[in-house]
Amino acid sequence: MEDIDSSVDLDPPIPPVPGLLFRGFRGPEDYRLIADLLRAKALADCRDDDSTPESVARDLADSAGFAIRECLALAVADSSLAAYVRFHRRVESDNGLVYLIALNVLPAWRRGGADAALLGWAEAAVARMAEADRASGVLGSGAPAPCVAPAHSSDPSKIELLEDRGYRLVRVFATMRLPAARVSSIEAPPLPEGVSIRRAEACHYRAIWDADEEAFRDHWGHEAPSEDEYRLWLADEKAFRPELWKVAWDEASGEVAGSAWCHVIADKLFVDSLSVRRAWRRRGLGSALLALAAGQAPGLGVSEVRLNVDAENPSEAFRIYRDFGFEDVSTMPVYRKDLSIPSRGGTA
Repeated sequence: MEDIDSSVDLDPPIPPVPGLLFRGFRGPEDYRLIADLLRAKALADCRDDDSTPESVARDLADSAGFAIRECLALAVADSSLAAYVRFHRRVESDNGLVYLIALNVLPAWRRGGADAALLGWAEAAVARMAEADRASGVLGSGAPAPCVAPAHSSDPSKIELLEDRGYRLVRVFATMRLPAARVSSIEAPPLPEGVSIRRAEACHYRAIWDADEEAFRDHWGHEAPSEDEYRLWLADEKAFRPELWKVAWDEASGEVAGSAWCHVIADKLFVDSLSVRRAWRRRGLGSALLALAAGQAPGLGVSEVRLNVDAENPSEAFRIYRDFGFEDVSTMPVYRKDLSIPSRGGTA
């Protein structure tokens, strides 16, 4: 293959890497390329991913005020995508303003220079954005730009790259599994007194969404969702499966006490979100919702139940899942680096 070592329509430009063309976002066709890469990367890493051009478009729409062309860089080999990086701004309940960097590289291009080049571009682009944020008052005067980057245990090269670039581990999330064959042996705990399960109807969606958001406000890295995110959630044809949800209602107040949202990918039942509002915690509701959600697995013909959890979850979810028999599959360590942003006078 002829080496392509140019970088086009990117600011700042990316130093050449043999065999790759670095470029910016060019339009909807890139949604397909990114979805193809995410599925291929997950398959190579023995993970599940059901990305589509539509889901990628929804994800990239959440750039927190940045134009997609400003926050996305792609590495193309021939006519296929080898890697890409994107970043966006988040305002988290506990960490304040952070810049989230998502770097995705196919295994064949890891440690080949593409990953380091794209991460370097993202940091330079974040630094420029942070300088503008500082000038507008979004970022505090003299404050560094906090960059947060998730990794995965299936990609040790990315972990090595982040650590080499000065990122430090700040959190670990885990993916856990429960074989469907073992679900029938689980005895569902009783619901707390005064709480009942009802089918989710369209008139309930907003209350269910708001209750879930409230339940996660005291969790690490929480970001208050926007109205656009709510509308995108409703429109997600694959993940939005209310017929598989388990929603607990407080009979006295008529409020949502907790819920478990589920959907199916391939032959796995995923519990996307399991939440209990603060007033109903420590009463066994989380365990009851988990048992009810997982109990659907045999009837759906899936091989296992999967979920993701913060290993330091303040509600002790990690311990609860292990008590139920869930096993660790993989981990997603999250790294942080505070970029020093020179002042306009030229010194840090």
